[in-house]
Amino acid sequence: MSILRKLSKKNLKFELLFPLVIFFIAFGLRIYTLNENLFFGWEQGRDALIVQEVLSGQKLTLIGPKTDIEGIFHGAFYYYLLAIPYLLGKGNPLIAAYFWAFIHALGAVVIFFIAKNEFKLITRVGVSLIYAFSFQGIVFSKWLSNPSLCLPLTVFLLYALKEKFNKNNFLLALIFWGLIFHLELIAALFLFPVLVYYSLRNLKNFKPIIIVQGIFLLSIIFSPYFIFDIRHNHLLFNGFLNLLGGTKETQLNVWHFLKDQMIVFQREFSLSIIPKFPFLVKFIFLAGIICLFWDRKKYLSKLIFLGLISPFLLTIVVKTIPMSQALIASLPFFYLFCAIIIEKIVDFKKFYFLGSGLILFIVFSNFLYYQETIPQNKNLFFHAYQYTFLGDQKRILDFIYKEADGQNFSFNYYSFPYWLPQGWNYLFSWYGKEKYGYLPQEQRTETFFVIIEPDEVDKKRQDLWYENFNKESKVLETFTSRNLKVEKRTIL
Repeated sequence: MSILRKLSKKNLKFELLFPLVIFFIAFGLRIYTLNENLFFGWEQGRDALIVQEVLSGQKLTLIGPKTDIEGIFHGAFYYYLLAIPYLLGKGNPLIAAYFWAFIHALGAVVIFFIAKNEFKLITRVGVSLIYAFSFQGIVFSKWLSNPSLCLPLTVFLLYALKEKFNKNNFLLALIFWGLIFHLELIAALFLFPVLVYYSLRNLKNFKPIIIVQGIFLLSIIFSPYFIFDIRHNHLLFNGFLNLLGGTKETQLNVWHFLKDQMIVFQREFSLSIIPKFPFLVKFIFLAGIICLFWDRKKYLSKLIFLGLISPFLLTIVVKTIPMSQALIASLPFFYLFCAIIIEKIVDFKKFYFLGSGLILFIVFSNFLYYQETIPQNKNLFFHAYQYTFLGDQKRILDFIYKEADGQNFSFNYYSFPYWLPQGWNYLFSWYGKEKYGYLPQEQRTETFFVIIEPDEVDKKRQDLWYENFNKESKVLETFTSRNLKVEKRTIL
């Protein structure tokens, strides 16, 4: 009995200590090199300028960033959440990025507790380590954008959907789902079948008061949408109708579509689980399907199955190949999918070491790929030919203000995407004004500065632009910081 008590105390200490350790590991991996390599493009600048207006009281927005679908927008929750770190950090995007990393790192802790009653301790340790070291998970955490937080919020949602029904947990799950809807509409749609299954499974527990409370909570969460729609002649409602009515029968090669779809899903699974050894994806996926079928009667296995299959089926219905950010809510299901394999291996005591070996192999694969890519900003899907990283941008602005030497100046730019300077505008209004006390002039000054971002899409366009610039001005000084360049010029 005393041995059992000692083991129980050891397990209790571990259960208390491990979440703390895994949080700091996850957080450290997510903030590494962030001060130099935080991506700050035009979208990040646009969002920061809107938050700036919110904090100053100039504008209380009801709607979030535009989606790729005409007339449909993400929610405003993103801006108000982003306002917290911008307020605390006095406008510093790096503080906002640390805030994002903190929330993402919490996911590594919460996923440890999701399957406390279904998985062995080694499996729960494994799935937390997979979450913490997942390359694609780390990449998403470094993306200061509205879809990013869908990853940890999906973990929080799954934790709330416990097997044993609890009213408060269900209402909490509704809140998380509504917030995910605000952040990335398509991710919420992918998660909807999971929520429906949980509701149907616990239908007998739904008293009228719970239904009323759930509707009330969702009404509050979606109220900015309703108010915006009324104030803007039902723009959102009409956009939704156009989406439903705009799907016309088109000639579709089903085989090619499924093939392209599988390529995307395999890529995201590989980048999340074994980025260094992508050729093993099919083997691991097949092993996972077998283990999932083996455990098909278990509640968590059903949630994992729904979470994996719903994006696949919904994208077939709308005939659209999903982008990386559309599948962000799938990552926790990928991690739990691997946990099912680990659990089945360690069920056989003779193969216990293989389960530990698989965990180490996945962690090793991700860490190797992390070392090769993160410090060099390689293979980060979201910057797509943009090289606007905060460390370089601050050095560019320092050069400009040093050369201006307190005198008025203006600036021009060559940005990618073309002619979208919101990122630079925000950095001048925050970093430039805070450090040097004044802003660039709107009108062209005799001596001015030109910021040049590389154009890897259409180099001829940039060359033509540069030729025209040389006809009206000449270069006095040049400064480069990695891929960014700034020229001090004077009018001819």
